[in-house]
Amino acid sequence: MEGYLRVLQASIDPKIVPNIIAAIGITNSVITFVLTSILQRRSMVRWRKLTWITFTFLWSSIVFCLVDLLIPSYGPSANNLGTKCGILLWAVGLGCLIFLVYKIFSVSLSPKRRRLSFGRSKITPFEVGAIEKFGTPFLDDMARRILGAGGKIFFPIVLITDRTGIGLKISQRFLTQGIRENEGCIYLSFTRPWNIIADQITSHLPKGFPLENRVIILDCYQLLYLPDERPGMGASGPPGIDVRFCDPRDPVEVKIEITKALRAIQRLGIKKVRLLYDSLSDFISVADEELVVSFLRRSIVWEELYGVKSIYLVWPDILRSPITDDYLAWFGNTVLRIGNENDHHTALLEGVGSKPVAMTIDGKLEGIGMGNFSIDEERAKQIGDLITRLRYRPDECAGITPFVGDPYHEAHFIFFLTAIDHNTHGEERYEMIVDGSLVHGSDLLYELARRFARMERDFFTPQRLKNVSPDELVRVFRAGLVVPVRIHERAKLLNDAADTLLEKYDGDIRNLFAGADGYLRPSKGPGILSLLREFKAYEDPLEKKSFLLVKLLRRRKLVAIRDTENINVPVDHVLFTLALRSGLVRMDQSAKEAIMGGVCLDTSLVEALRAVTLMAFREVAAISKVAADEFDDLLWAYGREILKEAVPFPEEKAAAISIDHLNERIGDKNALAAFIRTMAGIDSESLKELSRIPIPCFSPTWYF
Repeated sequence: MEGYLRVLQASIDPKIVPNIIAAIGITNSVITFVLTSILQRRSMVRWRKLTWITFTFLWSSIVFCLVDLLIPSYGPSANNLGTKCGILLWAVGLGCLIFLVYKIFSVSLSPKRRRLSFGRSKITPFEVGAIEKFGTPFLDDMARRILGAGGKIFFPIVLITDRTGIGLKISQRFLTQGIRENEGCIYLSFTRPWNIIADQITSHLPKGFPLENRVIILDCYQLLYLPDERPGMGASGPPGIDVRFCDPRDPVEVKIEITKALRAIQRLGIKKVRLLYDSLSDFISVADEELVVSFLRRSIVWEELYGVKSIYLVWPDILRSPITDDYLAWFGNTVLRIGNENDHHTALLEGVGSKPVAMTIDGKLEGIGMGNFSIDEERAKQIGDLITRLRYRPDECAGITPFVGDPYHEAHFIFFLTAIDHNTHGEERYEMIVDGSLVHGSDLLYELARRFARMERDFFTPQRLKNVSPDELVRVFRAGLVVPVRIHERAKLLNDAADTLLEKYDGDIRNLFAGADGYLRPSKGPGILSLLREFKAYEDPLEKKSFLLVKLLRRRKLVAIRDTENINVPVDHVLFTLALRSGLVRMDQSAKEAIMGGVCLDTSLVEALRAVTLMAFREVAAISKVAADEFDDLLWAYGREILKEAVPFPEEKAAAISIDHLNERIGDKNALAAFIRTMAGIDSESLKELSRIPIPCFSPTWYF
């Protein structure tokens, strides 16, 4: 205590007080100028309050010092009290300044405690399904077709759309679809306060739908545009929505709040999450330019790695350099562009495969001409249950080649035969009697190829087929007076396949599979399916021949597939006709009139039918827990027998269908009878009209 009294009683030479004031004043002026310049940066908004406190201490110190010029002494107990208090206040202000400078540099230099990294978020990766529902008909259709064609929609998605409102509908329906599926949902609102967003979200849901705190609205609007209003102004939102606030000018604060929201969702035990930026354009327009670039480059990667299914809503042509629409599109994994053309919209999906996918959509967000086919979920379950009951044991297809024990010749025999294994029938059916039985189509193609290979062992090798002529193929595949239709086309496909093998894979198809490390669709780099598209014979976007090749090579144990979940059925006319007859795939009125009337379907409609068929049998595989390339044996073999009969399929013929080498591998013969009746469309659950569906007419193609 005596020490404090001595400090108070000690006197300061009045002559140096003006010097103290001048020194503090000059220092404060410099500090004020520098801080004011720095704090103009948008990301410093959170430190402006601390800055005002610092300025208060610094400039108050001068006021106290000035008092000493008027009242140098306050009696015997205190001398120069104003100067002493001023120095003390300046020291406190200096402490605040040091802390403030640390925070400023922390933002600029991104040290560990303030970095724009999610590395220490203590968040475990969320789950992402093979195909996600978006809540909009056209986008769900596109997703199914893309997956069926070997592509995939990757998150985050950059949604570039004009301000007609369609982009907002798409993104909000995406979020509410997640709510329906009991996923966590985070809505970053940069354009409207939270209560408006809450009303918009609930308008897409049934009244009283339980939200259970799975929905978090991060209001990035109110603190910036309505600072005088208390947070949460206006009418209270529906229960179950968690509302939080942050200033969009500071991307670091936005990142922190997103991380907190994700943690909150994981604490609820939720395995999937969706995130919507509404809109990213508004965020970029007001955020700190340096930090928002870092934020975007990090968040796009982090959200993909951690399974956060996010959509970045972007208004075109309003962003300035360097963060332009093209810049955002370049960083986005998938880009969806929505355009407006008179009475309809156009959708272009980029980054989902080898080329963009386009679609025309109407005001109901349905694809014009693309919604002709759909999957009957209940029928998928019935067929899946039947396949489980069959207890089918697939064979090793040992008799398919004459080269058992010779992997090189066996693999190439299968590869080249599959390359030309498409429709063989012309005006005359491609068939003949072999060992007392009628053999036709693909079976006859393989039978005659085996016969010739026994005489000329190296015929089905790249070196031999690179220059094979149509006349030589006629010699191999002639069945009496009939040869497979379009034999010149098949010769060209074999020439191309052989040339590509020699040029890229040292003449050995096994090198292609080795190069993909056994993955059909790896997360990085080319997979087996994408590499096979280098061959003209295997360029089918729905990969019928590719999946057939994989199936046969797997049976012969010539290749091991590491991502078997990506195996699909090889969709040809047999499978998509069965899908229609069984009711597994439904058709709308226009498609029904075309197919029943024998109208030749255009390429896009055939591709749509094949894509929906592929996805339908994927669902069947998931339900039955039987691999798609295993029950494909049954679909194709029994399906061909069903399609031999004229429509409507005669019920008495169902019991007569029998394929000895398959029958003996089926555990439940009663289930087999039910399976045949179901696929023929004559079971008790089928509508009578199903058995009347003919094989759809389509243009010639080498895809199937």
